[in-house]
Amino acid sequence: MILDEGNPILSLFPPLKYAFIVPTVFGVICLGGIAVFSFYHIWNITHAKPTN
Repeated sequence: MILDEGNPILSLFPPLKYAFIVPTVFGVICLGGIAVFSFYHIWNITHAKPTN
């Protein structure tokens, strides 16, 4: 599907068949980062040495 071949802005975007790559990579990095951050802090809380 070609919207407008003469539009220079469209040359900055990848073809539509690759449109799933950007949200997939963003999702993996964003959700992965949140998961690692959460697991790191949960690990510190659950394995904290008791202080007397």
